Parts: sequence; structure tokens; C-alpha cells
Amino acid sequence: MKSENDRLADFLNEDPIAFMNCNSMEMMSSVVAALVCSIPIAIIAGIALQNGMVAFVIILMLTIIFSWAFMEYLSRIREKHHNAWFKEKILLLKIKHGFNHSPFINSTQRYRRGKRNG
Repeated sequence: MKSENDRLADFLNEDPIAFMNCNSMEMMSSVVAALVCSIPIAIIAGIALQNGMVAFVIILMLTIIFSWAFMEYLSRIREKHHNAWFKEKILLLKIKHGFNHSPFINSTQRYRRGKRNG
């Protein structure tokens, strides 16, 4: 048996690729990011055209276009990096901003050897 055919248990527990080389977490993240990006543009267009329904239609169209672009970007990242790259970046952002509440140790500190300075 070749080593490239060996699969770890982590691969069995991964989310399946569902659409455009993205799993469900990546798809939902791209849709939410696309919605956030399309709302200001649609509000400005709705104010300029003085029609709320036009703004709503613009939000829907831009959300579809932006989410497709974000998923395309994430699929390119998946090809360059490992499969769990996006989840790892989200976890590191959570740890950095204090949103991760886990029972595990998620910070380290360096200790110096030798005499005490100061």
C-alpha cells in the first residue's frame, strides 16, 4: 500500500465538498460576506432611484454575484493550501479576538533561561 493512499481519520471527519470545491462552512461564509458587501451598494442605489424594491432586487443579484466570486476565490485557495486552511484561519481569528471558549490551552509564553534581568 502506497503512502499517498493512506488516509487519516481527519479526512473521514471532514465536511464533504458540496459546490464549487467548497464545503458548507465556506459556502455560508461566502454568502454572508457577499450579503454584507452588497447591502451598502444597494442602499445607495435605492436612495438614488428612490425605490425600495429596486434596492431589494439589487441586494439579491449582488449577493449571488459576490458569493460566486468569493467561492471561486476560496476554491483557488483550497488548491494552493491544505483543505482545512479556511477553518484554521477562522479559528485563529476567533482566538486572536477572544471569541474561542475552549477547555484547551490556546496561548503560549516564552521563558528565558539564565540570570534574571531587572
